[in-house]
Amino acid sequence: MEICIKQDENILTKFLIYRDLRTKGYVVKDGFGFGSDFRVYERGTFGEKGSRYIIFGFDEGKQEKIHKLQKKIDQIILMGKEPIIAVIERRGEIIYYKISKIDFMTNTAAMDLKLVL
Repeated sequence: MEICIKQDENILTKFLIYRDLRTKGYVVKDGFGFGSDFRVYERGTFGEKGSRYIIFGFDEGKQEKIHKLQKKIDQIILMGKEPIIAVIERRGEIIYYKISKIDFMTNTAAMDLKLVL
């Protein structure tokens, strides 16, 4: 384990996410780079279609600069993939958060509503 941690300090986080996804029946491959950990294929589509999800793994309490994460998310969306953040809690549970983009300046439909009391 010490040898693996010298190569990649996040290897245990990656292993726990990999194992969780595999037990749920997903096909998991290495990420594309730019900080992603895994490409994940929908069940039954490996070899027929490209991966649908790109997974980023984080331990609970780990900090990440938001502009760096935003750049990664933008690249993934441009590729037509869905970005997902996998957070490992202190107890070892993994929670997956699907990331989507919203532009508040162009969301005028909600802004046109008037509050009537």
